[in-house]
Formats: sequence, C-alpha cells, structure tokens
Amino acid sequence: MSSNGDSPSSANKRREFLRNTALVGGGFLLSGVAGRLGYQGGVAQASGPASWAELKEGEQAPFAQYCKDADKTPNEACPDRAKEERKDQYCTNCMFYNKVKGEGKEELGTCALAMGIQRLVRGPGWCQSWVKKA
Repeated sequence: MSSNGDSPSSANKRREFLRNTALVGGGFLLSGVAGRLGYQGGVAQASGPASWAELKEGEQAPFAQYCKDADKTPNEACPDRAKEERKDQYCTNCMFYNKVKGEGKEELGTCALAMGIQRLVRGPGWCQSWVKKA
C-alpha cells in the first residue's frame, strides 16, 4: 500500500487510465494533422492553396473593390484604382500577396486577407486594402 492509502490496484488503474487518455489524445492530434495535410485513406490529396479556386470579381471577400485586372479601364469592379497615385499598385507588389502559380496575366497567389475564404487572387489584380510590399 502507498502512504496515501491507495491500494496497488488503484494505482495501476490510474496509470492505465492516464496512458489510455494519452493514446486517445495523441490519436486525435495525429488525425487532425493528417486531415490538414490532405491525407485521406492512404492517398495524400492536394489540399493547399494550389488547389483553391480563384476569387471572382463581385464575390464576397474580406476586402473591398477587388478586380482581377487592375489595368482594365473603365473598371466597374474597382473604380478607385483609376486614381493616378494608384497606377503602380498590383497584388504582386502588395505585402499581403504570395505567388502560388502562373505567369503574367495568369499569375495566381494567396492574399493574407482572403485566407479565411480559401480563394486565390490574380497577380495583376488590385483591391482597396493594397499595402506596399517592404
């Protein structure tokens, strides 16, 4: 018997309970990590930004006036982009943008402001939340 009055069998039951709890918790943790990595039934699936759909003009987004071609004029999707001081602003030189794939007018990337909706934006695009890349 231990000094606190526990019998050897209750100490073993406590150890077994803690071990099983740790195993179950570890299993949940690993299943969550595997799900985030796109693991499904033995085959890894593409589930990162490269597989996200492109954000369409007019689609609800966490930023205002997104247009996929900032140089298009007149541009009803982003009328404020036409201001002279914004002529060199594109998603490609915005601090929130990271290129994922494509080149030129077809370049697509992630926007830190759009991560919650998991959509890609066009590199030559623009929105009102543009901030110069450092």
